Amino acid sequence: MTPEARVIESLLFVPDKYSRDDVPFKLNSAQRRIDEGFSNRLIVPKARQEGVSFYFVARKLVRCLYRKNTRAVIISHDADATQKHLARVDYLLSHMREGLKAQTDTHNKNEITFPKTDSTIYIGTAGSRKFGRGDTITDLFCTEVAFWPDAGELMSGLLNAVPKGTGEIAIESTGNGMGDWFHKRCMNAVAGRAPEKLIFLPWWDFPEYTLSNVPDDIADALMGNLNESWGEPELVKQLKLGADRLMWRRSVIEDHDFDIATVNQEYPSFLHDCFKASGFSLFHNVNFVSSPKWEKRAPGYWALNDHPKVGHRYVAGCDVAAGVGNDSSTIQIFDLDDDEQVAEFGSDRIEPDVFGRSKIPEICDFYNKAFVGVEVNNHGILTIAELRKAYPTYLIYNADPTANLTKTDEIAKLSGAGIRTSSRTKPFIIGALRKAISNRTTIHSPILLDQLQSFVEHEDGKLGAQSGAHDDYVIGAAMAKYVETRAILVLPKETDRSLPAAVKESQFLFDNILKEFERKRSGQFPIRSQEGYNAY
Repeated sequence: MTPEARVIESLLFVPDKYSRDDVPFKLNSAQRRIDEGFSNRLIVPKARQEGVSFYFVARKLVRCLYRKNTRAVIISHDADATQKHLARVDYLLSHMREGLKAQTDTHNKNEITFPKTDSTIYIGTAGSRKFGRGDTITDLFCTEVAFWPDAGELMSGLLNAVPKGTGEIAIESTGNGMGDWFHKRCMNAVAGRAPEKLIFLPWWDFPEYTLSNVPDDIADALMGNLNESWGEPELVKQLKLGADRLMWRRSVIEDHDFDIATVNQEYPSFLHDCFKASGFSLFHNVNFVSSPKWEKRAPGYWALNDHPKVGHRYVAGCDVAAGVGNDSSTIQIFDLDDDEQVAEFGSDRIEPDVFGRSKIPEICDFYNKAFVGVEVNNHGILTIAELRKAYPTYLIYNADPTANLTKTDEIAKLSGAGIRTSSRTKPFIIGALRKAISNRTTIHSPILLDQLQSFVEHEDGKLGAQSGAHDDYVIGAAMAKYVETRAILVLPKETDRSLPAAVKESQFLFDNILKEFERKRSGQFPIRSQEGYNAY
């Protein structure tokens, strides 16, 4: 427990939600999760009414009472919420244990000053006051940011006013669609591209969101007739939810006129539920499983912790970006034998040549020498040129395998390497991915899922991310699925893996063919069988 939380619980009172009596402020489960995982920079996507904002209001007040020269700023999305937060501060100040009373100086509708600590708490509405480099904020709390007007511009000024490395920044909100500042910041935090630590608070982890004493016959009937369109089988399978939880959720669905998309956004079960696309995604049916085995191994690198598996074959798909902070260069790894996503890498700062020379070979080699397909539009041609020097060429997809045999110029040879997408080929490539992940292939990445949900067909017929979103992880996955058939042909089956790695990699090289004949001359005939191998 943080020092601020200990002061909150020992000093402050709150009104009981049901009796309205003054009771000691004891952190609830959601508040404890934030406090236990506290970081100086936090972003919290959450379900509604879990007490998150009350925790941060109390925390900022306590810091003003006990820390010198604290400048705390609380910004909400509208005037009503601003007045509610001010009322909370007033209540906390007037309800302290043992008759304690804080001394205040200025005390108006937006600002309270504490002369003993020379500290100030300001409570305002987004857009009502501009903050910038001339201001100094030591403690910043921004609530329901997804509902702010011009959130990007406002947050830029606020974040610039907080000293780097010393100030506290907390951002929380329920979701409000894809493509806005809050959505992008959350996904960047997941991907390791934003400085905030993300703490997701789902509805099912909040004890109050349950109906107790459900009769056994009703509970049995509910569990025997789960509503697939409401996602109930998935909630039971993945989260082990019982009738008491599902009955509460059904009451919420009824209150929202059976608008399941809105219910999922306001009471999310998984992180991706927080954000619903404004358009119609091409990937409306995704075989996504949230797995505790999906862990972060390095910045931008996530993987299932039980892979690679001995004897399993893997395929990789790569999308290439410039490495200047816009789109990301990505790698998506799939297990051909289990038919599931096992790893992903993404970085918006890796240069295309380094991506091909270092990162792709490193990851693909780790996954039992995965077969790899690279999109070579734009910067991808440089990536695949470097990749061919650092990784076995027979494990790199070639659209034109004869280019190496018929062309002598290096650039001309590269014309057949990798995968080129166009307005003609992209629908087919995306269609293959769409079919795979809706019918059989399991994915585990919330980043990939998020991008799939915002991948749409635009009015001009082009396929890609909706405005404000990205599709680089989608393209990487599509590349992997596109080359999957070739990978199955090239990679030896598990029964063939008893052969030495050098043999498997070089059986069709001219020098090794000559060695076979040398074996014949020295009495080691017959030549070893090449059954099961091919020239790809």
